Amino acid sequence: MSKKKLKSLKKPLLNVIYPCIAVALMLAIWAIFAAVKNKPFLYPSPAETLKIFFSLGAEDGFFKAVFSSIGRSLLSFLISFICAFTLAVVNSLFEPLHKIFTPVVSVLRSAPTMAVILLCMLWLDYSSAPVLIGFLVAFPIMYQSFYTAITGVDKGLTEMAEIYKIPVYRRITGIYIPCIAGAVFDVSQSTVSLTFKVVIAAEVLCYTKNSVGFNMIKANLGAEIALLAAWTIVAVIISFIAELFVILLKKAWEAAR
Repeated sequence: MSKKKLKSLKKPLLNVIYPCIAVALMLAIWAIFAAVKNKPFLYPSPAETLKIFFSLGAEDGFFKAVFSSIGRSLLSFLISFICAFTLAVVNSLFEPLHKIFTPVVSVLRSAPTMAVILLCMLWLDYSSAPVLIGFLVAFPIMYQSFYTAITGVDKGLTEMAEIYKIPVYRRITGIYIPCIAGAVFDVSQSTVSLTFKVVIAAEVLCYTKNSVGFNMIKANLGAEIALLAAWTIVAVIISFIAELFVILLKKAWEAAR
């Protein structure tokens, strides 16, 4: 095999090896800590936790809980994305609107997440509250990134398009979309996993039935630490898959250009 082929395979291989090493280290530290404490009831071993994790799929309501949490998280993310992008476009065209809207975004970004959750618990039912909470956390982050990306498009390109009277749709597809796509994918990657984590946390506090969060709080109240850890692994995997999906979309976009 040539050196060029080996070099091309090296990066993807390392991208797999490094995360595996990190996971192995975390499991080793966890196992050592559990062995030192020697209190399985409070500090379950990785083997015990993983055994319970792999048995969750056979439990009644597991998939309903998982897909319900995924549905709420995706709904929250999509609403945040659409609202943030639409307002970023409108406000980039009308600067006074952006100045009026900026304090609102600042308040949303500064508001403690716990305070937001508690207020939403009073306003909405247990099923809808996590969706609004995820929106209130994700929206300001996405709006600011989208607005910065749109207003940061090279002025020279837009002025040239004006001079040559290039149609609006060609300016959008040929200038704006390629210029902002990177920022859109990057903020979506970080925000989608954040939305999943916030929604699941809200489910815990709202006692949202048929959800990952509800099963986590049940395990906690029953002092079933290994079960709680197993549901935590489920939540981590869901967030990881959501983030990976955005990464793959970005790679597909870059490959298609």
